[in-house]
Amino acid sequence: MNRRPYEYLITIAEKGSLSKAAQALGISQPTLSNFLSGTERQLGHTLFDRSGKILIPTEAGLIYLETCRRILDVMSQTYHAITSLHNQYTESFRVGVTPFRGSQVFSEVFPEFYQKFPDVRIELAEGYMETMRNGLDSGSLSMALGTILSSDMVLYEFSSQSKEELLLCVPSYHPLAEFGSDTGPFYPSIDIRSFSDTPFVMWGSQTTNSRMIKNLFHHSGFTPTIVYESNNALLLNSMLQTGIGVGFLPASFCLPKQNRVYFSTTPPLCSLAGVFYRKGYQLSTAQRYFVYLITRLQGKNNLNGKTYLNTLAKQIVNEFESKEGIPWIPDN
Repeated sequence: MNRRPYEYLITIAEKGSLSKAAQALGISQPTLSNFLSGTERQLGHTLFDRSGKILIPTEAGLIYLETCRRILDVMSQTYHAITSLHNQYTESFRVGVTPFRGSQVFSEVFPEFYQKFPDVRIELAEGYMETMRNGLDSGSLSMALGTILSSDMVLYEFSSQSKEELLLCVPSYHPLAEFGSDTGPFYPSIDIRSFSDTPFVMWGSQTTNSRMIKNLFHHSGFTPTIVYESNNALLLNSMLQTGIGVGFLPASFCLPKQNRVYFSTTPPLCSLAGVFYRKGYQLSTAQRYFVYLITRLQGKNNLNGKTYLNTLAKQIVNEFESKEGIPWIPDN
């Protein structure tokens, strides 16, 4: 079963450009460009809007990308099922992942994990953060990949891998846009109450980002007018690019020359991404190695200084560095 066509499209969406995606995939840009054009001709639909600096999935593209992720999940499950006919699994655990980033991270680390632990089965469960927290609380999930708030750490152990700020995206035509900036890494702060007359594009209630933003609104005594709501980061980014209103996006989405500017908030909204699991749950060696591979991958991808390892993450990295002979601890 050939996974590569689906991985190509998901990587293009994640990286936002053919050159970055080609580099991540280890192929040439012309090869990837020809693949994308050929796929679009075959489907009869454009999958990515190429008018800006970053490639944005079209409506057809979002549907096709979701299908790609589901196909990869089915492939992994089928491969596991076939393998289980000949192998007796000695261990099995279930991991919650978000439909886009989480699934992609899993697909990148699984081949190396399987090489080392061919007799350990990993089952995937897709969902957003509220669903994953419920899964951990009920015991149906062993661990989850995603973002949590500092208040969640009372209930969960957390191995952090990256830290990212949520920025307020404001259309360039907005009266307050002159006070913002479209170029980082530092952005001017603004009082959220300044946008009382502006419609908001909001994160869905199942996301950690929604919880952070609602906390900010609550403490500011601010009630927004919401015109659109979604759990999907790519869709939110596309909606905000239309200039329909203002809204929050992770800093990695906030690129220059997008006909919008960005503001920080007071206090800044920052989320920690990583692997988390219930307090008191003891990770097996295989599970710790799985966390190590994800941490190492995130560290290599976060070349812009956003890697953030807490004590638990550093312990797991140190545990396997000596065994793997690959020294890797990023500077925070």
